[in-house]
Amino acid sequence: MVKLVCGVHNHEMTKSLIGHPYVGRLTKDEKIVIADMKKSMVKPRKIMLTLNEHNDNNYTIIKQIYNVRHAYHSSIRGSNTKMQQLMMLLDRDQYIHWHRLKDDNVVRDLF
Repeated sequence: MVKLVCGVHNHEMTKSLIGHPYVGRLTKDEKIVIADMKKSMVKPRKIMLTLNEHNDNNYTIIKQIYNVRHAYHSSIRGSNTKMQQLMMLLDRDQYIHWHRLKDDNVVRDLF
């Protein structure tokens, strides 16, 4: 149960909103830029520098960039597990590979 004693805040307003999730949210265009740069194997700190160069009022933190990269990577993989995705890519790109299974769903060896 919450009891309102006084309708006044008990702290001062912050001087800077750096690190606040609402201010640091990314636009759709920025998410597309992050996805394109991830395809090119650009490191997250370089992505953040690029976003800051294009927008002086950008308050995005590195964690938000990691989250967008992870969401993009998961959207590509779909419902496959990481191992299923690896096996699919090995077949698609016609790599020569060999594997043994421990059970029906457990990979024991992969060469």
